[in-house]
Amino acid sequence: MQAMKWIPRSAAERLRRLVASFPAVLVYGPRQCGKSTLVRTLFPDWTHLDLERPADSSVLEADLEGFFERHPRRVAIDEGGARDRRAGRLGGRAVRAPGDFLLAHARRRGGG
Repeated sequence: MQAMKWIPRSAAERLRRLVASFPAVLVYGPRQCGKSTLVRTLFPDWTHLDLERPADSSVLEADLEGFFERHPRRVAIDEGGARDRRAGRLGGRAVRAPGDFLLAHARRRGGG
């Protein structure tokens, strides 16, 4: 299988500026449009969790507070199809400094 070629996104520079300016940034759009690929490509040194993967989801489920004590900055969580609301409980964890937190969220059919 051949690796897919990266296609530069027009949103890349804007996302970099937003992450540099705000403690939390939401990347929102329809499923399979490249949100996770964009985040992983622009921020490869961040801690990435995909809540559609049971292993990643169980990390937060087992010890949400402990996870953020061990990873206080540069965390990107792919929330997938909004089936899991653990990421929504992050509250004040994301309000310390620019570049702390990214959340990728897929829009459900019908706009939700």
